[in-house]
Amino acid sequence: MSNQWWLARTINSDSSWGGVRTLAVNSQSLDLASAGDDHGIKIIDITRNKIVSTLKGHTGSIRSLVFTPDGKTLVSGSDDSRILLWDRFDKKQIGEIRSHTNSVTTLATLKSKNLLVSGSDDLTIKIHNLQNFQEVAVLKGHSSYIQSLSVSPNQKWIVSGSCDRTAKIWSATSYQEMFTLYGHSSDIRCVDCNDKIVVAGSDDGDIILWNIESGMPEVTIYGHLSSVRSLVFGKNNQIMASGDDGGNIKIWDLSSKELIFDYKLHSSGVSSLVFTSDDQVLVSSGWDRNVNVMASSMSMLFSLNKAQNYQQEGSLVKPIIESSPIKSVVEPESFRFEQESLTISFSDLQISGDDLRKYLKKCGQEYASRRKEERSKERIRMRGVSLEIQKIREERLQKEQTQREQREKERKEQVARERSGREQEEARQKLIDQEERERKEKVYQERKEQAVRERLAREQEEARQEQKKKAEESKKKAEKGFWDELFSGDGRSYSSSNDGTYVKDYQKKDGTQVKGYNRKKSK
Repeated sequence: MSNQWWLARTINSDSSWGGVRTLAVNSQSLDLASAGDDHGIKIIDITRNKIVSTLKGHTGSIRSLVFTPDGKTLVSGSDDSRILLWDRFDKKQIGEIRSHTNSVTTLATLKSKNLLVSGSDDLTIKIHNLQNFQEVAVLKGHSSYIQSLSVSPNQKWIVSGSCDRTAKIWSATSYQEMFTLYGHSSDIRCVDCNDKIVVAGSDDGDIILWNIESGMPEVTIYGHLSSVRSLVFGKNNQIMASGDDGGNIKIWDLSSKELIFDYKLHSSGVSSLVFTSDDQVLVSSGWDRNVNVMASSMSMLFSLNKAQNYQQEGSLVKPIIESSPIKSVVEPESFRFEQESLTISFSDLQISGDDLRKYLKKCGQEYASRRKEERSKERIRMRGVSLEIQKIREERLQKEQTQREQREKERKEQVARERSGREQEEARQKLIDQEERERKEKVYQERKEQAVRERLAREQEEARQEQKKKAEESKKKAEKGFWDELFSGDGRSYSSSNDGTYVKDYQKKDGTQVKGYNRKKSK
């Protein structure tokens, strides 16, 4: 079994109040059902990362969920004293059982007979036929609220845990009480079983394992500092997961008697734990309103997260892919498996049936009484050890945090120095750039002023030339006017030039024609 787990996704119940109380996984389709104090049931397809539907019908907190063996029906039990049955495919209510007179706290199924087993705060365990919802049997024996139920895989036993501090083993065929299991000093909150072992977790923080066929205690596990609220066996019966009121999830290897995983995954109490059929996925729920899906391998992690585009109802699912596994540090001194020493020889006993059960009950009570003080001392010792380990962990974490802060401080100082250097270089370069711009601006202004002076000079020269030209034209015009006036009386026409005056053709008074000629200027 892997001692490394990856967080595949966190699902928030989006509840306005309360937390998630219960989970169920459909082994046929890997549908995940979660419910709690908001009175609704959310159905999530784990493989497609898709919220399929939300089922509404209860008027009280939902305390328990279970899928029928064929995977077609989901059953829910609530504080409203009702048991409702839902069609997984049509997403609608298909049945209702009103048999209990108080909260229905726990559910299980007897798949060999298609029966539903329910436990309630009315101190009874009831068995109903899932076909016609008829009551088959009522099991009575607990003196306080029934908190948890489990059915053995071989369908021979029904196990119940109660606030009367006992667990009971019932025959799944005769519905008779077989054994009462003593040992816990406080309310039993959760039970589970396989074909050989019954395990129970209690408010006293202990986990006790009994032999299911003899009712004798075998092992006590000391490892939790607070109430154990959830327990579940792996399908291979070699591992077991437990969750407590502190939000801690622990995974135990029962064959080697080792704690292989220990991590605080919830910010408040763990209310439910469930493995998928191959033990590759562990799902947890808590009072922090979250459901966490963990994968035991990278391949399973990416298999769960392969669907990146999915539809969802609300904003409940947040896919998370971690590049490294959840860091779980297990201290050897933080837990202890203690082998129980109660042994009974049956070879000399000439009793059977009810007398044997009474005898075993008496032995169990006497043993529990003897062990009570020992367990209390051991719990105090283990709590002291655990607190010391927790203190050491906190000191180590504080030291690591201090080192991280120091490294971060040094990094920030280095960044500040580099930034200061860059700023100084930028300021120096800015000054150089400013001086260069000013130099270029000065050159530009000088050139501009030179261009203005040159333009003014050209304009003045052009004005002088224009004035000179006008003066010459005026002079020529004046000269021409003089000659024209001079020769205007004889009918000749004159034009002046530099070589002299040209006299055009004209006719004398006597009628003689005279051709044009140049009259030279006199020297």
